[in-house]
Amino acid sequence: NDGKVDSNKATVTVKVNPAAPTAWVNIELSKQTIAGKYWRVTAKVTVKENDASGSPIADATVDGTWSGVYSGNVSGSTDADGIVSFKTGFIREAGKVTFTVTKVVKDSQEYNLTGTTSASITGP
Repeated sequence: NDGKVDSNKATVTVKVNPAAPTAWVNIELSKQTIAGKYWRVTAKVTVKENDASGSPIADATVDGTWSGVYSGNVSGSTDADGIVSFKTGFIREAGKVTFTVTKVVKDSQEYNLTGTTSASITGP
């Protein structure tokens, strides 16, 4: 370049996304048996900010999956107490059913999950 020198100035803006908030999750499973051979499971999911003593997260969308002798994907919104419940259909075979919370989102913000995110129960 025959010893020629040139310079150029650029401005770079780096935007750092804040860390995702944390949602503490608890799952309580219960079962209902009918006629000794049909049964169904209810998953009561509680969602709170940060930990078990945190404030309930109302109006959050909770996504989950059932697996085992019953399977499927579900989604629902928490109430004012941060609670949402999901039920299986009636199950005809004995075995284990697992419910897993896969995602919690509120106002387009996905939460990092802590606490009990998966629980199992055996029936009938």
